Amino acid sequence: YYVSSSTGDDSNDGLSPSTAWQTLAKVNSFSFSPGDKVLFKRGDTWDEKLIPMSSGDSESPIVFSAYGEGDRPLVRGIKLTKVNYLKFQGLQSNMPDDASLNCLFIRGCHDLLFEDCVFDGLNIATDGYHQAVSVNWASDYTESYNVTFRKCVVRNSGPMVSHPEYGGGLCINKGSHDIIVEDCIIYDNIEVNTQAYSDSDSYWVYNVVWRNNVVYNTFPFPDDYSGGINVGWRCKDALIEGNLVYNCNTPIQVDSNCVYGPYIIRNNVVVNGSWALIRVLANSWGEC
Repeated sequence: YYVSSSTGDDSNDGLSPSTAWQTLAKVNSFSFSPGDKVLFKRGDTWDEKLIPMSSGDSESPIVFSAYGEGDRPLVRGIKLTKVNYLKFQGLQSNMPDDASLNCLFIRGCHDLLFEDCVFDGLNIATDGYHQAVSVNWASDYTESYNVTFRKCVVRNSGPMVSHPEYGGGLCINKGSHDIIVEDCIIYDNIEVNTQAYSDSDSYWVYNVVWRNNVVYNTFPFPDDYSGGINVGWRCKDALIEGNLVYNCNTPIQVDSNCVYGPYIIRNNVVVNGSWALIRVLANSWGEC
């Protein structure tokens, strides 16, 4: 299926570039089948959210990608709730101007791939959606797992209005496991560029890999806490290897639950941390 904001029409069948659909509303309302491909025209923009409601399967994922020449197709937020076996390739998602959604919001999903995508928070301040990419931040428990970010860019997350020092780039939240972040560039985000964290003793984060990423310029820096790659509370089984991390107060940090490892930190290049280059915190019992 083909989608073009500049030349499409929702009354078309969507089966060729010359009969493309026009709006994301049409895409969001359509029931796709495993193996389908949804291709957005390069150079086109949509002031809409992409909210697909269909799942692929383990043999045939649904692919959201691009066709034509020019810049990546640009949408204003992607929301995934309880959809599985999807691939997103070569797209850009910016924070909506009204800050009504993250650049990417994932909840209760599994087997997702994001490859060569850009997620730009545009430094928009918000209280509700201050993380540029949010994996599984939800008030009720649900799992997200087998999610991979490869060769993506995550940048410019804005601050919370009520707490300007809070924000987040690519954030892996409670109930998430088996998450891979590799060959990505993550920079210019508020508070932390990328982290794994849970606020619930019942729903931990585990099996997270950060590999061969470039992570830099976390704000505020150097006047307050800012993290590059942060293994936060209630996260266990993490691997941090082959990354370049710089210009953060603490480029790499394992937070105060590190008695629950294993945590492997190896073969990273870490530069210009005003508090520490690699920081490992003990828990309240002094264990580490």
